[in-house]
Amino acid sequence: MRSVTLTVGGIPIGEGVTWAYPKGIDLGRFLIPIYRLTVSGTACTGVPVTKIFQVFRFGVQSEDGKTARVVGLAEEQTHTIQGWIPDYSVHSREDCQAMVSSPECPDHGAWRVMKGKGFLVHAGPPNPFDRIRPCATIGCIEVIGINEFIHLNNLLIDLMGPPAGSATQKLTAIGNSGQLFIAYQSAPRPTLKVTR
Repeated sequence: MRSVTLTVGGIPIGEGVTWAYPKGIDLGRFLIPIYRLTVSGTACTGVPVTKIFQVFRFGVQSEDGKTARVVGLAEEQTHTIQGWIPDYSVHSREDCQAMVSSPECPDHGAWRVMKGKGFLVHAGPPNPFDRIRPCATIGCIEVIGINEFIHLNNLLIDLMGPPAGSATQKLTAIGNSGQLFIAYQSAPRPTLKVTR
């Protein structure tokens, strides 16, 4: 299987709206940076391929419903993806909750960054500027845009060439291959930014 590296940028390219997960829904809305996620690999023809997605990298957390803080990985670091979680469903958004038991939900599945830790790569908000139904995050890499997480996973399948099978079998093979890497560039931790 061919190797692929996901590089999480360290320079913000915009901002999106979030809320303080899991108990800070009444604390209002916050702004968090948007970063580039660069996918680098090689097609089956040997041609190098690069594709850029937009992601949330940091998030806002409230464990007491009274205070909030910015969380996420800020230091430069590289990890080998530790597996594919096919039954993961986004639980910090309302617009997909009616479908969480269905594999048709585009938010299904996540890549595990580190064993025993909560950092994942998964679907993020269809619209990062939605103040009515914002997506909460506490430091996972969340891929922004309608069906963009599906596009990312299809790209990984194309670039890495896993054995034939269902999409879930292919993604599971990729997650177990030790050939999918994620590199975080160093990024200043954002300050807590309230928006109205």
